[in-house]
Order: sequence, then C-alpha cells, then structure tokens
Amino acid sequence: MPRRTLLTGSLALAFTDIMSKYVIFWVLGQPDVMSHHGKTVIPGFFYLTTRYNTGFSWSAFSGVPWLLSAFINLLILGAVVYFFFFTRRLPVNKWTLACGMLIMGGAVGNFYDRVFHVGVRDFLDFVIPVINYNYPVFNLADVFIVAGVIIAIMEPYLAGRSKEKEVPNV
Repeated sequence: MPRRTLLTGSLALAFTDIMSKYVIFWVLGQPDVMSHHGKTVIPGFFYLTTRYNTGFSWSAFSGVPWLLSAFINLLILGAVVYFFFFTRRLPVNKWTLACGMLIMGGAVGNFYDRVFHVGVRDFLDFVIPVINYNYPVFNLADVFIVAGVIIAIMEPYLAGRSKEKEVPNV
C-alpha cells in the first residue's frame, strides 16, 4: 500500500475531525448534565449538540472499569498499527486506499479523544422526523469509519467497474 499517501490522508482526516470537535465544543461549550448545549441547524431534523461518549459505538460499555476501557483502546491502537505496517503487500487500488485512509483517520481521531479528553467528543445530532427517532449523537470520525467500511464492502464491485490498474506499493 502506498504508505506515504495512506499516512498523509489518514492524518489529514484525523486533523479535520479533531479540529471540528475543538471548534464546535469551543462555540457551544462543554456538555452539562442539566442543559442541552445545542444549536438548531435545521429545526426538527439537525442539531449541533455537544456530548462525551465514554463508551464505544452509541455509548455501549459506558461506565465500564477503566482497565477494560484501556484494553479496548490498546486493541484499537494495535489495529491501526497493524493496518499501517503489515498491509504493505496487499494489492491496492484507489478504493482500497480511500478505505484505509477513512478508517485509520477516523480511528486516530477518536483515539485522540479517548486519550486527551473525558471520552469521544460527539456533536452531530439528527432526528428522523417520520418516526420521531433521535439518532445517537456522533462526530466526523464516525462518519469516516462508516464510509470506509461501506467502501470496503463495495470495493470488489467498485474496483471491477473502474478497471483501474493497481497502485504500486511503496
């Protein structure tokens, strides 16, 4: 895999995620148990709401002992290191590269929050008005990870359609 491109793209995405969190949390303030610290963007549909997620996906495992949380953080870091260093021999095309950049950039952005903040800082808050469902609050890193997973699932189809030559491994 072109490691320089993968590293540069991943760090750019992580930086974008981290800076978006700093700006939103600076403008809206820190979340408080008693207040909603939100800003309406599209009434009844989209809000900017500051939240700390001390668990994982949709606050699963919130409040678990710190040792379990540290273990899971080490697993995340290990996966990023493995992906970066041990996938050099895999055939790569633009879709595989995009997938790697998105997943690693999102993982690094959320890992940064876990290390330097109370938990992962979330701020994108959507309500699905047809069924009045408030989707769990998330951030750009989550968007990057989900987009990377979707590309990974669709990659065989996308790569076959584009008939693109593989990118040489560096």
